[in-house]
Amino acid sequence: MKRIVLLIVCSCLSFLLISCSNKKGLEEEEIIGKREVSSKIDMDLVSKLVGNWKGDIHASYPAYGKRTIIGRDRYIFFDNQKLQITNTENNLIYTQTSEEKPFYYDFRLTGKKLEVLPSYPVPEGMKGGDLMPSQYIKDDETEIDSLELFGEWQSVDQLEAYYISIKQVSAGVISYADNLENKDSQILIVQKNLKGTISTLTEDERANYYFQMFENNMIEVYGQVNENYYTNRGEDIPVGTPKPIKYKKIIE
Repeated sequence: MKRIVLLIVCSCLSFLLISCSNKKGLEEEEIIGKREVSSKIDMDLVSKLVGNWKGDIHASYPAYGKRTIIGRDRYIFFDNQKLQITNTENNLIYTQTSEEKPFYYDFRLTGKKLEVLPSYPVPEGMKGGDLMPSQYIKDDETEIDSLELFGEWQSVDQLEAYYISIKQVSAGVISYADNLENKDSQILIVQKNLKGTISTLTEDERANYYFQMFENNMIEVYGQVNENYYTNRGEDIPVGTPKPIKYKKIIE
């Protein structure tokens, strides 16, 4: 009799453990699940999102600083993040990051105002997942003319000469090479275009390049790793920052 009771207890415990394990697995699967990408995306609405925005300090959830949003191939680049557009509905644009467990960034447009709604997925029926929103207004201030950046450049004040070539690929997209033959050129996405400096993000999201404009056809260029890229993936952030180098445009 004791053996029968023991067998029944063991069976119940095994069933409970399997049930909990299955439930945990289902919840993890729900969390990991990414949004499906709609075949009908309103690109006219997306085009209204592209441009320069500054924090609305009078809003309920004020953002600070300025942001440049770029659209390319059904992706948008925002705050050093490459976001896949998954759907559009009314005045909302839905996006997600590329990680296995993605973050969502949804953009609500109301005239010249923008609300950014970050969140992360949680199992169905559970509360939570919404993060602090931020609000912006359209920035119509005069920017640097990016055309001044395009061309070929030679370093100054260096022991040996360095050369770079900068070309425009499309609006907000730059081709950058550390030689004049455009070998191994990189695609850079403009993140901010402020008076005095243009900041960009490499297409693989691993690094930022900054271009500071001076008078007399002079620029200063420096790069640094994009810490968000490595932090979001749980990887160690590479150390070391290349020193800024000044260049003078090669005038033909």
